[in-house]
Parts: sequence; C-alpha cells; structure tokens
Amino acid sequence: MIRLLAVLTLVTGLTSATGCGASPEPAAPAPWAAAPGATTADLAAQLTSCGERLGRCEKDKTGAGLMTVAYVVLWAILVGFFFSARSRQRRLILEIRELKARLARSLDDRGSS
Repeated sequence: MIRLLAVLTLVTGLTSATGCGASPEPAAPAPWAAAPGATTADLAAQLTSCGERLGRCEKDKTGAGLMTVAYVVLWAILVGFFFSARSRQRRLILEIRELKARLARSLDDRGSS
C-alpha cells in the first residue's frame, strides 16, 4: 500500500513538474492540417516540434533512476532481514535442544535417586 502511494506520488510529481502529463483539453488542430495546400515541410516542422517536446520530457524523468535505487535498497533490507531471522532461528533451535537435554538429564537424575 505504501509502495503504491509512493509510486503515485512520484508519477504525479513528475508529470506536473515536467509538463509532460496529459492536458485537460485537447489542443486546437495545427494550421497545416486545416489547409488543403499544406506542404511536407509544415508536417516535418510539426513532427520535429513534437519530437523535441517528447525528448525533453524523457530527459526530465529522473524518477526511473530513483525508483531503481529504492528497489535495490528495499531488496537489500529484505535480504538482510531474512538472513538475520534465519540466524536467530538457528540459535533458538540450538537452545531448545540444549534445554531438552538438560531436562532429560534432570529427569534421569531424579529417577535414579
């Protein structure tokens, strides 16, 4: 749940900060689209402008690197926790065996006295 909120916060922060998010209203059609005599140079200029805007938006997305770092840190913490839990479990198993042996010796000592 927290991860989902963090992702949503990151995504909404990126789109509002870079201006790459969806606009609420569609833009008016380009003048070359309405003109019957539009040339290919007009179309090329429009595509170049669009490509430049998309390139700028892609360069501004620094969240992908931060998200990768967050996942690496999360996995490192999880792996550390699992190894720590495994170590504690082994110590508890050894302690239980030792207590069982002591109990058996104590019962043997009472039974032979």
